[in-house]
Amino acid sequence: MVRLGSLAVLLLRLVLAVGLLDAGNNTTAVSGTVTSQCTVTGTTFGFGSYDPVVTNKSSALNATVTTAVSISCTRGTTGVYLTADTGSNGGQGGCSTTRAMKSGTHYLCYDLYTNSPGGTVWNTTNSGGHTISYSPVNTMGSVNQTVYGQIPAGQDAVTGSYSDSVTVTVFP
Repeated sequence: MVRLGSLAVLLLRLVLAVGLLDAGNNTTAVSGTVTSQCTVTGTTFGFGSYDPVVTNKSSALNATVTTAVSISCTRGTTGVYLTADTGSNGGQGGCSTTRAMKSGTHYLCYDLYTNSPGGTVWNTTNSGGHTISYSPVNTMGSVNQTVYGQIPAGQDAVTGSYSDSVTVTVFP
């Protein structure tokens, strides 16, 4: 019985010691960062039909597409700008424009603009690209960027379906 009594006293002392211990408090800092991120999506920019014989012999074919480029950025992002490369056929076909569409071995010269058809060429060098005003209501919203295009008049174009692929990049 002595052993059992000694064990009981030891357990009682242990319980009292644990009860007297202070669990303590500790403050842990928690932090996170929201970074500026943007995405850009594009749709087909359609010029329509180019008529080198009558309509577009002396008048350029102009086009304006409001939904050609859609930008989504983290809310609060400022200084957003876009660049557009010269496309898959840039510098081809003897064009005086930056870009050219291709059909087989034939080219149809055109360009894209930031402010109006025939205005400021949209490329990678004009003031670091094309600065846009980005202020969506929330981060799930996107802003459509109007793109202007022009196929110059008087091109001796061959019948066919012409196309090009232009890469648009957004920088926050």
